[in-house]
Amino acid sequence: MIRVYAAADLHGKQDRIERLQRNLSILKPDILVLAGDITNFIRARDTLGKLDSLALPILMIRGNSDLKHVEHLCRFYTHCHSLQAVHLTVHAIQFVGFGGTWPLPFHSRIALGENAHLSKIHSLVNQHTVLVTHTPPRGAQDLVMGRFHAGSSGLRRLVETCQPELLICGHIHENCGVTRVGRTHVVNCAFNRRGSGALILFQDGRFVDLKMVP
Repeated sequence: MIRVYAAADLHGKQDRIERLQRNLSILKPDILVLAGDITNFIRARDTLGKLDSLALPILMIRGNSDLKHVEHLCRFYTHCHSLQAVHLTVHAIQFVGFGGTWPLPFHSRIALGENAHLSKIHSLVNQHTVLVTHTPPRGAQDLVMGRFHAGSSGLRRLVETCQPELLICGHIHENCGVTRVGRTHVVNCAFNRRGSGALILFQDGRFVDLKMVP
């Protein structure tokens, strides 16, 4: 059984990094996935250095508070790996990632020209994929103030078309949890006052179960 700990929205905050470290020592995952907003625009090297010292494979994409150079900085660290528009297999699990978002009131896009950007990963995604994005698909764990859907419509269409096995996201802090879009399990693993991500179990590269981490 392979254990994947997924989290998002650390925002470079020391207390959240310490909470992440405590959970890692308890859960003992094989892989850490970070679904964006790892930093808060500044001191990216400090944050990545702290994460790299955790000494396990860390697969990450950037969010709206991560500058683009965060993707390039990963190459200077032993354990940090950017998933940006690439397919990466770790412990027989197929990961594909696409980071960034363009936040708008009660609506988010992956980027300006959303559909053109998403087309870059369309051919990489299949029914066995674990897709990692920062923004949720529209209508799935994306409620703001309990009323307004703020996810990506383009991502929703990609999920409905390709039906990846699992989608890991964050961005909407107040709506962490799990739902489904067709056969795809969508888990919003954003850190907030009550939640600290999700522990996801895989067997022979296939998704088995998950639980939210308090």
